[in-house]
Amino acid sequence: MPESATEGLPGKPDLCFIKYKIVVFVDGSFWHGYEWEKRKTHIKSNREFWISKIERNMQRDREIKNFYCSHGWTILRFWDFEVKKELGICVKSVLNCYQSARCDQQFRYQEKNSLCQLFDMNNCHISY
Repeated sequence: MPESATEGLPGKPDLCFIKYKIVVFVDGSFWHGYEWEKRKTHIKSNREFWISKIERNMQRDREIKNFYCSHGWTILRFWDFEVKKELGICVKSVLNCYQSARCDQQFRYQEKNSLCQLFDMNNCHISY
């Protein structure tokens, strides 16, 4: 049994709402390449190692994004400094996304039930 809801999910999201297919990542600005073209010129020691490592992290972030998008998930990404400076705005973004997904799911549930009633289907199992 997983220790947390995010265990086993690609990219190890910091927060997830599996039922609503929402994942949240908080990316460290150094490790995930914030303003990378500008910042990589400032790396002085072990340049080859760090540039390769961070660019691979950035590539992995794109791969993870493509994975979740192709499976119908919503991805929210925040930089670490955004969470530190504007936590309320970040939380509001997550809540807005959650509420939107929840409303959408409720609408689809009502729509499914309406279809079942319209066609008088017993034990209707329409899945999305």
